[in-house]
Amino acid sequence: MGNKDSYRYVDNYIGVIMRKIFNIWTIIATAVILMGAGTTYYSLKSTDSPIFANIKLSALSDGYIPYHVDDATGFADGPVKADVDDAVSKKHTRSHAISSTSDHSDVNLAAISNNDLMRWDDPSSKWLPKSIAEVVSGNIIDPSNVRIASLTDGYIPYHVDDTTGFADGPTKTDVDDAVSKKHSQNTDTGTTGASFTIESDAPDAGELYLGQDNAGVNGDNSAGIKNDSGTIKYKNKAGDWTAVGAGGGGDVSTDAIWDAAGDLAVGTGANTAAKVSIGAEEIVARIGAGNIDGISVAEQTIVGRKTGGSIDDLSAADVRTILNVADGAEVNNISDVNATDLTDGGDTTLHDHDGISENTAARHTQNTDTGTTQTSFTIDSAGGIVKKAGTTTSAAISKTIGSGGDYATFADAMAALPDMQSHNITLTILAGTTLTETCYIQNRHASGNVSFTVQAEKYFPTSGALPTVDSATATTLVDAALTGQSDDYYNGCWVLIVDGTGTDNGFVPITDYTDATGTCTVASWPGTQPDNTSRYLIVGALIDGESTRVYNIYIRSNTVLIEFAGVGTKNATSYSASILYNIHTAFNYCGFYNNGSGVVYQRAIFGVVQYCGLVGNTSYGIFTEAISQIGINYNGISDNGTYGNRITRGGFANINTNFGDNNGTWGTYAEYSGQARCIGTECSGSSGNHSNGTGDGSLSY
Repeated sequence: MGNKDSYRYVDNYIGVIMRKIFNIWTIIATAVILMGAGTTYYSLKSTDSPIFANIKLSALSDGYIPYHVDDATGFADGPVKADVDDAVSKKHTRSHAISSTSDHSDVNLAAISNNDLMRWDDPSSKWLPKSIAEVVSGNIIDPSNVRIASLTDGYIPYHVDDTTGFADGPTKTDVDDAVSKKHSQNTDTGTTGASFTIESDAPDAGELYLGQDNAGVNGDNSAGIKNDSGTIKYKNKAGDWTAVGAGGGGDVSTDAIWDAAGDLAVGTGANTAAKVSIGAEEIVARIGAGNIDGISVAEQTIVGRKTGGSIDDLSAADVRTILNVADGAEVNNISDVNATDLTDGGDTTLHDHDGISENTAARHTQNTDTGTTQTSFTIDSAGGIVKKAGTTTSAAISKTIGSGGDYATFADAMAALPDMQSHNITLTILAGTTLTETCYIQNRHASGNVSFTVQAEKYFPTSGALPTVDSATATTLVDAALTGQSDDYYNGCWVLIVDGTGTDNGFVPITDYTDATGTCTVASWPGTQPDNTSRYLIVGALIDGESTRVYNIYIRSNTVLIEFAGVGTKNATSYSASILYNIHTAFNYCGFYNNGSGVVYQRAIFGVVQYCGLVGNTSYGIFTEAISQIGINYNGISDNGTYGNRITRGGFANINTNFGDNNGTWGTYAEYSGQARCIGTECSGSSGNHSNGTGDGSLSY
């Protein structure tokens, strides 16, 4: 075997070995592929052209048409398919290739240059180009309606100058109004400065007209106003020219008609008057037959009803007779004769002391007045002083306090109302009212089961437990429980957070209310923004002590039931509400904030404070001393300085389901034989919910 054959043999041998190795690796690779979890793999050559039913490229975004970036990158997101579909749907039906050097490819378009405007030309059936200068100089733009966006609606434009163009002129409304009021004739009858007439025909006598120069209308002196040698004259009803102001000079106080003090100007007929002079004593002017056109003077008369029922003039003598003044008595003074009649101490025609005789002049019925049931009086035998014993209601009374109400202030209302009650009395403080006074209720007494109620016009809630906020923002409080009113219903009222987040805000004014969502809008929260842990109430009226008054409410010595509802109080230096020597006083849905103490009961029979907010008071939310029984129920009692409740000196308090914290040392503190029965949830202090005094017989349990 030659060398060439040897080489060929070796070459063939090596090729066989390599093919076997390749085949082995192919088998191994195929086996590895086939071991995949259900995945199909394709062995593709660069010359293959495979056809697939679907290709999934996970790196591309859904809804985008991919495009090939380059060989290294491959595909990437292209335009959104929806945008492409939209563009295709709006494509032009034929293409237009526009250039500055060649004709438009559309046969209907002529050659176009830069900045040309296009105009359709009917004769040539083409869009013809026109330069801007040609359009302006040739007045080619002549549409049936021109819209100039820079002009204001409703104004008639005017041309300012060639540089500025059009600008707003007068309003069309003003022009229409001027046209409607234009003069229809005789608008200007002479040269500049001449007067004009109102109508073309001559005026009637008595009408005031402007006449030109010394002549009247139409050249005659038939009527009008004229200048006669510097005197303005008018033609009166009789046809005479009369100087304006003649006779009185325009000042009635200097008219020549007056002669003496007491002269009167009296009408004597239509458009006429005359002077009537004063008469002697008991003589006055009267209407009747005689003298000046029915005006005469006579003895003083009074029109009245005489015995027998007829209405007639009463003379001075008749008046004295009616008044039972004896003959010879003086009208303005007591005569010597009648002075004795009044001072001798006996029973006389004018004065009866013992009440036995039925004389009717001026008798006293001993020590009492037996007149109406509304008011009685007592004559004090020691000093002769008349004392008011009391007034009594004749029916239920309902009045309002505040701007536009029956009374401007609480004091005005109390001064006007009866103090003896056989019927209910209700005072409603109008929504949004702030009273800056101490509201005194004293010495009111009842005959029967009646009450004296002071309430705000609006407040929330009006029944049930104090609500919790659904949500709040920097300027809102939302609670679905508020819905059921009208929009703006709570505007002008105040919201008070009584427990949870935001008790440091005090009374916050409500500026707007949206009923659909139960949203109260405030300008801002002065303290911490509330949240869904915050419990609140809304009051419709405030009593503000302005940090100067000792009390906001002072209730003393009443036997009638006193009730307050929906009212807020703040800034009293001592007690916001002081209740002393009363039988029964109750507070419902009221707020007490930033006072010395909130509600203080002393030496009373029965009291109730429930569904109220007592927040941020310096000493106590509620203080009781020597009260027979008080109910303290369902209140928010928070942030009070010393205790939430202080029960002292033998008082008994039934304290049921209250809430709130941060009340000084104790939520409730009993001392000096005070008794506090605590039920359900309690308000708390730093040391706990309730505590007894040490070794003094008190009990808090």
